Amino acid sequence: MEILARTQATDKTLAAYIDASFAWGRRDCGRMVAMHLRHMGHRVSLVKAGEYSSAKGAVRALSRMGYDSLEAALDARFVRIAPAEAVVGDIIALPSDCALSALAVRLSNGRVLHSWQGGFSISEPLLFVAAWRVPCLTTDAVVSKWRKDQAVKLKKTTKQYNRLVETGEIKTGFEDMEAENG
Repeated sequence: MEILARTQATDKTLAAYIDASFAWGRRDCGRMVAMHLRHMGHRVSLVKAGEYSSAKGAVRALSRMGYDSLEAALDARFVRIAPAEAVVGDIIALPSDCALSALAVRLSNGRVLHSWQGGFSISEPLLFVAAWRVPCLTTDAVVSKWRKDQAVKLKKTTKQYNRLVETGEIKTGFEDMEAENG
């Protein structure tokens, strides 16, 4: 069930960012990852970072939070893994042409959601800087909802079946035995 919860959280992040334009401090890879971590059930606060509107400002914001890189910030919270081990919902750092690595969210089939040319894109990267396993803390809620949905479906199906038997629209197979014994 964890994969279902991870997929649902990742789908929310994808829906929020796939058509978004990139804007430092508002819609950048760090903000995308922060939203994704919240979808995965983690508490994330970027208040200490303050506002920024450029790559240099993002570096200063990281410094205000006590980190010298995005990798250091993620290392402080999550276990680093080999990028090949990443599953849906994990975080991956990619090479970038600015002072910071580009953060991405692992999708399925080796693809990631990442910032690219003024927006966000889905691609299959060839080079990686690092990756982190992000535990999904929303699994219990997803499982609970799934079980509730299944119970509702079963109850509805049972009611439909009983109505069809009562009206004679379907046969249970016991009618012949009841006629013989009755």
